[in-house]
Formats: sequence, structure tokens, C-alpha cells
Amino acid sequence: MQTIGASSKAKSILSRNGYDLESFQTTSLNVAMAMGAVEMADSRAEMEASLSQMEAMKGQIPAEQYEMMSRMVNGAMAMFEKTPEQNIETVGKYADRIDALGSD
Repeated sequence: MQTIGASSKAKSILSRNGYDLESFQTTSLNVAMAMGAVEMADSRAEMEASLSQMEAMKGQIPAEQYEMMSRMVNGAMAMFEKTPEQNIETVGKYADRIDALGSD
């Protein structure tokens, strides 16, 4: 965002499309979160299985390691669960196009 903010050409493009730097940053974050949620939907069963395995291993691994692993998995799931369903559905329709933008 700093690079975009420092570029008058980039700011002009944003302005022509109805954005300022802050609204573009918010929209970009919403799209990124929805993309993550779309991708996570495919691996949700795996993540839930990981949580179950971690619970089963709770007494067998060091408490610090268990807490770290639990925070990572639960944190990722919670972050994406906060993403509005409408955003996920909309972005999901265009996920291939959005992915393609990142490879240009």
C-alpha cells in the first residue's frame, strides 16, 4: 500500500475507479480474506481432523507445543470464519481470475 500511495499514477487509477487508498486497502483485505476462506473450504475437513488429532495427542506432546499448534489452527479458522458468506460466494465465483492476476 505504501508503494501505491507513493505513486501518483496508481492513485489516479484508484480515483478513476472510485477508490481512495484507504477504501482500496479495505476492499483488498476483504478480497484476500474471502480468497483464503474459499481455499480453506477445500481443506476444512483436514483442519478439523488436525484439531481432533491434536486433542488426542494433548497429553503426549509438550504443553507449549500443543498450545502453539492449537493457536495456529484455531486462529486461522477463526479469522476466516469472520469473513461474510456473501464475500466468500462472490469471490469464489471469480477465484480463478483473481489467482490469474497474481501470476501476471
